[in-house]
Amino acid sequence: MQYQVENGSTLTVRYGPVTVRWEVTQLIRRAPLAVRQSRGQDRFLLDSDSFWQAEDTVPEFSADWIYERCHLLHEPVSELFRIAVTDKLRREVFK
Repeated sequence: MQYQVENGSTLTVRYGPVTVRWEVTQLIRRAPLAVRQSRGQDRFLLDSDSFWQAEDTVPEFSADWIYERCHLLHEPVSELFRIAVTDKLRREVFK
């Protein structure tokens, strides 16, 4: 699913069940999460990405502009995460 966001960016959301295999487990272990051994177990995956695409011309390079754009792109992803994650999940997984 894709959503147009007020700041001119697009939020893409993908979700669905997944059986955790070795490759996914390795990626999870590198994240700062308290993830228990999960090889071969079913999980529900929620993936979100936010992007912006220049309409006519790409703006001139500016570190401040890039910093601000990254902040704007992060806002809708953070809001989705805040809404989707329950207090129980925060307590039990994101310790």
